[in-house]
Amino acid sequence: MKTTELQINDWVMYEGEPRRITGLDENFVYFEKGCTKCRKATKIIPIPLTSAILERNCFSPVGPGSSMGYLSEDGLTEVYWHKEYKYVAITLDLYQDTEKSYDFPPAYYVHQLQRALRVCGIEKDIEL
Repeated sequence: MKTTELQINDWVMYEGEPRRITGLDENFVYFEKGCTKCRKATKIIPIPLTSAILERNCFSPVGPGSSMGYLSEDGLTEVYWHKEYKYVAITLDLYQDTEKSYDFPPAYYVHQLQRALRVCGIEKDIEL
């Protein structure tokens, strides 16, 4: 992976273990849990987004299909995952004055979901 694809607090895999990023520079990634040495970004692997990860993070079945959804605490943001397509479709619905929806690029990996949630203003600590 490239460091430009990542942000601080993203979850990724390194040496078979999930790690949270605590720092980035042009070529290296820094991790939590006492790991003081930096690691080459090329050895970082994204974590695939699964229905099990979404369930652990308060996503629940939506409607009669195989989609799962998450509603933010303020009730203004809905996030949907479509199992049959294996990606997350992010919809930001604003219900204050008029209903508006904004779609974001699909997310196939945990770090992409984290980025989309941040853009929507949702600071959610993802559990793996």
